[in-house]
Amino acid sequence: MIEEKYLILLRKHFEKSLIDDLLGSYELNFFDKGDIIINYGDSLKYIPIVMEGVIKVMKEDPDYGEGLLYYIMAGDTCSISTSCFTGYKKSKIKAVCETQAKIFLISSNTMNDWMLKYDSWRSYVINSYQKRFDELFNVINSISFDNLEERINDYIQKKGSILSSKKIKTTHEEIANELGTSRVVVSRILKLLENKSILKLGRNSIELL
Repeated sequence: MIEEKYLILLRKHFEKSLIDDLLGSYELNFFDKGDIIINYGDSLKYIPIVMEGVIKVMKEDPDYGEGLLYYIMAGDTCSISTSCFTGYKKSKIKAVCETQAKIFLISSNTMNDWMLKYDSWRSYVINSYQKRFDELFNVINSISFDNLEERINDYIQKKGSILSSKKIKTTHEEIANELGTSRVVVSRILKLLENKSILKLGRNSIELL
């Protein structure tokens, strides 16, 4: 029996018949922090619907390494992976659990059927594309116009908000990888932000003040 809090979340997006279809056919999967849901080169045979937890979506560049694209929160899906409804494709992204997570995994065949059958599913997918487009536009805008200090501060503040915590467990190396810069630069800027009383640095952690 699915928990009431998950039913409430599903009702925000889907009609009753779709919820009944989903609950009658699919299990809620549990993942630990650091688990990879989708990896580079995987065949996109399913898409995730996050019920609990946070997933981060990464993109690999041959020149600049790996970088953060966006986060997937409870009630969201990965819009890039929904491209599988046009047929199986190889993944160009990696989806990694930022926290422990509970996720419905929906097959691409089922997604094809639901696109034709349910208005709420079509709206859900389209809205997801629009939301991710806006987020990616903000990332591009930040890279183009913000200095690195602003980008790192925005990154830390957003992560704290997403995790609902003032204390963030992360390393300077992880931040550097997700923002496409060097660990030395990140460490220098974090120290500068600490001197400005914006945050406090700890061992593999950052506390927002």
